[in-house]
Amino acid sequence: VTLALHSVDGRRVRVLLDGEFGAGRHQAAWDATDDRGARVPNGIYFARLSTPAGSVERKLVVAR
Repeated sequence: VTLALHSVDGRRVRVLLDGEFGAGRHQAAWDATDDRGARVPNGIYFARLSTPAGSVERKLVVAR
């Protein structure tokens, strides 16, 4: 399972999860920082959850 965040231009901003997870509910939190720990600018981002069965994408808005 991989949960990655991307900017509107398609650039990968951060990977929150990357590994194997058992069946059931799981949570991940994003503190609006990139992979280096720097704060991302306000704007629209996309969270993409990819699994062997497929993927789903959702829009996120960062507004401070």
